[in-house]
Amino acid sequence: LAEKNFINVLKNKYYIDIDEFNSYVTITAKSEDPNIAYLLTEFIFENLQDEVMDMYLENKKEILNLNTINLEEKKEEYEQYQKELSLFKDQNINIASNLYLSELTKIENKVNLSYNVYLNLSNLHEQLKIDISKYSPIFTIVQRPHVPYKKSFPNSLIFIFFSFFIGLIFVLFYNYYSNVEFKKYLIKQIKI
Repeated sequence: LAEKNFINVLKNKYYIDIDEFNSYVTITAKSEDPNIAYLLTEFIFENLQDEVMDMYLENKKEILNLNTINLEEKKEEYEQYQKELSLFKDQNINIASNLYLSELTKIENKVNLSYNVYLNLSNLHEQLKIDISKYSPIFTIVQRPHVPYKKSFPNSLIFIFFSFFIGLIFVLFYNYYSNVEFKKYLIKQIKI
């Protein structure tokens, strides 16, 4: 219960604004103590950055795992076609017919195609490994969190004008009401 109250209080102390068009994230924290606001902003930024990095790396690792599975399958397929080609050549050593040459070309094409697919997957696999190993934060800090030197809310000047305006309305209403009551009193006195 105490944790939920703390979390609810904490949720009211910060705000995260995401501008998808410009790819900006703005983190704002409010507290009576400016140091707490600063520390809260730093804490949220670090956790948000870590979370985004983890999500990115997790996605890349999933792609790498799928690629590894495909790479193994294509490697086995390539080796199978190589064996088929070798077996076909061994069985038909001294044959020079057009049927043999046609079948040989067909098997060689399967081997070459399989090898090219395997080579492309292998290159992609290595590229993914490099991407994961050299990954750096994708956040660029435009403005570092700082300890505010003045309060952002409530604005004293607005508070003074608002109080003055309410006071003025109150005085005018009181004056009008007092004058109406005084006039009623005078009318009663005159009638008597």
